[in-house]
Amino acid sequence: MLTQEQIEERRTGIGGSEVGIIAGLSPFQSPYELYLEKRGEIAPVDLSEKDNVMLGQLFEDGIAEAYCIVRGRREGRTIKVERRNNTYRRKDLPWAMAHIDRKVVGEQRGVECKLVGAFARQGDWGPDGTDQVPDYMLLQCQWYMGVVGCDEWDLASAHGNNDFRIHTIKRDDGLIADLILLGQDFWECVETGKPPQVDWQADRTTNIFRRLYPGTDGTFIEADEDALYWHKVLEGAKAEVKLYESVVTGAKNHLLSTMGNAAALTFADGSAYQRKTINRSGYAVEAKSYVDFRHTKTFKGASK
Repeated sequence: MLTQEQIEERRTGIGGSEVGIIAGLSPFQSPYELYLEKRGEIAPVDLSEKDNVMLGQLFEDGIAEAYCIVRGRREGRTIKVERRNNTYRRKDLPWAMAHIDRKVVGEQRGVECKLVGAFARQGDWGPDGTDQVPDYMLLQCQWYMGVVGCDEWDLASAHGNNDFRIHTIKRDDGLIADLILLGQDFWECVETGKPPQVDWQADRTTNIFRRLYPGTDGTFIEADEDALYWHKVLEGAKAEVKLYESVVTGAKNHLLSTMGNAAALTFADGSAYQRKTINRSGYAVEAKSYVDFRHTKTFKGASK
């Protein structure tokens, strides 16, 4: 858990949890949003009241203790870790910094503690003992090793209520060098005020502009050629969406008419449209029954 001083200090460099963002691999934030935060143009989103963040902070000590117990049992020796609240910085690259969860006593090894939620992409996490972790977590561990100077980094993760895994990430100097170059380019953007590439088609970008421009100053501006172009693109796209929405509705109605009361309309490729009566209990909503209509690529009843 970062202190308020560390939160303020984050604006002065790039930390391990931000490398995946810069690489475009983070599911939580874009490089452009991070750039605006580093520039002080928007405030970082307050995550303190989010349940997953709160639980991660509360369980960090327990995961660190479990790491010592599990690893000690496997290796037949005592494993100790220590909390490091200081900020690590590379002397040659002051903007390259790290706030780590734990350092293993007597070893060139660190530990990242992670509580993996039920809605996380479980396929990104390999079995215990492997180095298969989400890409952005892999980059985070490599960054820590590049800044702190360790040879290995363990990612201790708790999944559900009885699944504890230790993934060991070994130092990759080639990857670390690539991350440093990536960070150098990004930090140059921050210092020069030249933003990184914006993902204009992402919903996340819309939310960024809402944060960047939360109000109105009452002024009027004349549309230039660029604004006129994007206005025409928007109007044209809206017309296309409306057109294809009606096409979708028409095609769906043709298929429903063909099916009548049939349960399935099958195709030679094994797919099918299915109609199924759904009965919904009246808990928070009024109880009702309706027919669910959907297309499935692999229809189990296709061979019957």
